[in-house]
Amino acid sequence: MTKVLLPNHQDYIPMEIGGTAFYIGADVSEYARVIPFLVHSFNKTRFHDLIGLKVVAIDGQQVIAVIEKSEKLHGQPGLLHGGVISACLDAVGGYKAVHELYLRADDTDLVLIAQRTLRLRTKDINVEYLDAARGDWYQIAASTVSYQLGAMVNEMTMVDNTGRLIAKGVARYVELSALGTR
Repeated sequence: MTKVLLPNHQDYIPMEIGGTAFYIGADVSEYARVIPFLVHSFNKTRFHDLIGLKVVAIDGQQVIAVIEKSEKLHGQPGLLHGGVISACLDAVGGYKAVHELYLRADDTDLVLIAQRTLRLRTKDINVEYLDAARGDWYQIAASTVSYQLGAMVNEMTMVDNTGRLIAKGVARYVELSALGTR
């Protein structure tokens, strides 16, 4: 199964789609029919595929992704580039925004929910780099802290394979219609 540091408080169910293994929390099992599609679409996005970023776990509180150490992603020798760190935090935070729309949807029309997710954009992001990224692999977790007036605020953390905190971020995600843009 995929490398991941799962929270101890949650029961997880292993799943697989298209050769990609991941876990879903028991607290989202009623919505499990759409999760494989969402995981597959995230993992097969060109940019995520290029850098090797993959969602590995989803529960009702957070989305967890991992990225492997790779020389092509280094800034200085042996260190993950800060731009890669920021991009990972934003990508997983944005995916948590998509996930949150599905969790909070009142209707069961998955097409309408999918259309809303296509309008999501990052409004702003703040990244705090806390330690040098020297790990063998990294885990990024995102959770939603606020969702009101068409804006969602998500917090993200990146730890290395030993659990050492590398970076954290806070981002605001909005739907284009909430910005007054069509």
